[in-house]
Amino acid sequence: MKLYEVSSAVEEVRRNFEDGTIDENTAMDTIDGLLPVAEEKGRSIAALIQNHEAEVRELKEAEKRIAARRKRTEATISWFKDYLRDNMVACNIDEISCPEFIARIQRNPAKVEVSTAPEELPEEFQTVKTTVSADKKKLKAHLESGGEVKGVEITHGHRVVFK
Repeated sequence: MKLYEVSSAVEEVRRNFEDGTIDENTAMDTIDGLLPVAEEKGRSIAALIQNHEAEVRELKEAEKRIAARRKRTEATISWFKDYLRDNMVACNIDEISCPEFIARIQRNPAKVEVSTAPEELPEEFQTVKTTVSADKKKLKAHLESGGEVKGVEITHGHRVVFK
């Protein structure tokens, strides 16, 4: 019997008791027989969850190691590109070619560098960005004190906690 089948059976027994189909003793005996099965199935699921959580931790650590390695390699590439560029410019070499590749010195497109605070620029050269977001802490306090706000409600979920 699967965990959801045990849960469904318990719910069915409760419904049958509530509508008078079965008596209290039968309902209690049936539920008492089903609960140990549910607990055993729950233990199995909890162990499975913990195994998956351990695997996730290991994968995150591996991702960190791989990301650090990637960043080191990217930094090395950047250093070598700068080194090659600086020396090609110093030697007045515009192109290095071979059958595998061609390395060229290329002029970058023009870019604007602003060394002053944006608010010190004339208004025609400023862009104002405004963002609006819900203040959930204030909304929660307002709703908990009996207030109402259209389209907002407090919900409560459930979670499984392992100790």
